[in-house]
Amino acid sequence: MHSELPYFGLIDTNELEDRYSLQVKVKDQTVDLDINFKQKSIEQSRIACLNDFLKNIEAVIADSWSAIKHDFTNGSEVREFLNFHLEELDDQTLTALLSKADKLLTMEEQLLSVTKINRIGFYPDSKTSFAIVDFNLDFRISQYVLVVILNDNKTLNHITMES
Repeated sequence: MHSELPYFGLIDTNELEDRYSLQVKVKDQTVDLDINFKQKSIEQSRIACLNDFLKNIEAVIADSWSAIKHDFTNGSEVREFLNFHLEELDDQTLTALLSKADKLLTMEEQLLSVTKINRIGFYPDSKTSFAIVDFNLDFRISQYVLVVILNDNKTLNHITMES
């Protein structure tokens, strides 16, 4: 059976490849999208869920960013990510990175303001880690990413820092 997916086009859900990937522009940002399958076929209900995520990609990004801001205020993972970079980056790199940030903000808030989405990976075989949304500062500066993990209902599973 064939299914049409936003951005990816027609895929054969009975002869899936392991991975599909491409780049898209979402609100003037380049975002890497990839879909990862464990099996050669998948149930139509999982494809419908994936289709819904892809059709609402801007909302997925906005909700992920809201989760990051909420964790920044109420949690610890985002602050750990930001503080790691504030400690590890030299003054010259930090100054260049924050050159366009609002100087009235705290250093953490400035760094958060320059954190951008990089990738969304989809794992339709998983209910708890259906979408992995990666945010980073700049891969030329740091290999670390802030990862927002969403379940198949588009709700937050958790946020973590990875390299």
